[in-house]
Amino acid sequence: MGLIASKEQYFEAVKSLYPEGLFFERQFENKDSDIYKLVKVQSEMIYNLKKELNKLWLESRLETCTEDTIEDYERILSGILRPDLTLEERKTILLIQNKNKLNIDSLNTIINKYYSANIIKIDEKIKPSVFGFSRFGNDRIFNYRAFCIIMIYLTIEDPSKKQELEKFLDTIFMANKIIIYNYILPSIEEITVDYINKIIKNYISGCTVQKIEKDFEQSLFAHSKFGRTRIFNYMHSNSIIIYVTLAGKRKRALFEDIFYTIFSINTDKTIFFVYVIPAEIDLNDLNKNIEKYDAHILKSFNYFESSELGDLKTGQIRILNYINHRTIIFYVQLNNQNQKDNFESYIRSIYPENIVFFEYIN
Repeated sequence: MGLIASKEQYFEAVKSLYPEGLFFERQFENKDSDIYKLVKVQSEMIYNLKKELNKLWLESRLETCTEDTIEDYERILSGILRPDLTLEERKTILLIQNKNKLNIDSLNTIINKYYSANIIKIDEKIKPSVFGFSRFGNDRIFNYRAFCIIMIYLTIEDPSKKQELEKFLDTIFMANKIIIYNYILPSIEEITVDYINKIIKNYISGCTVQKIEKDFEQSLFAHSKFGRTRIFNYMHSNSIIIYVTLAGKRKRALFEDIFYTIFSINTDKTIFFVYVIPAEIDLNDLNKNIEKYDAHILKSFNYFESSELGDLKTGQIRILNYINHRTIIFYVQLNNQNQKDNFESYIRSIYPENIVFFEYIN
């Protein structure tokens, strides 16, 4: 429904309805005349009416409604209010619910944002095929419920959000639908290092995948005292090596169990896990960034590889045995004690996954 460009055009339209003649021309020339004021009020009333009608027209359609009426649409069409979602997301859900065909792309936009999930396929019409001997009077094998089944194939990065995701998707479909969720494991051949780390952090702390190597075309050799020894001689083109930073035998065993659980691996592929030490801390770059705190880091020590032992009268006691793989000690020369708290906060913000200690040297 269109809206005339300006109030002046409405004024001219109303003015044209009055009789022609010298008297009315003089009245319209004088802005303080009663007829001029009357025409102005009439044109403004028509303008405001058209403006309100245009707003009502927009609100009458779900695609163009605003925050003023979206709750009414939700209450009537679905019975569920979603004030935590944006206006466009709320309209998308209602449009999906009231159309015969689901828009997977629109639905994925929402669940990717809130549940880190992705729908691959939705099978709405299940046609069961049944074979068997039957006679007159036998029971029906597949009752009407078979035609209410919806199969959703999807992936999810954080399994802890499965229940929330399914609860949300249940509200999208009609009450007579029986929804079956099939979670598909991502293939190891298609994922990236960033994707693995994003998922693994939900299961185990202090673990970082550094690199993935695939499709080996040749074996590697290393020299030894007795000649040339082949290393990785059992690897072939179907091997995949995962380089991981993770300390502790138990944590490594847990990581490998989780890895095979959350990723799909073809039977012809062989996975090898290589555990590496984290990259050394670059003190030159770090010292440049902390000059504003009037501090200088002399050296750093990472307890990743070994635990320290202390001699006591009662025997040998292991210290830092449960945090050694996350601990970093910095030996610092601090010239301004007033900057101590700011300096330590800055360093800890750089290494949020680590436990950081400071030793101050005069």
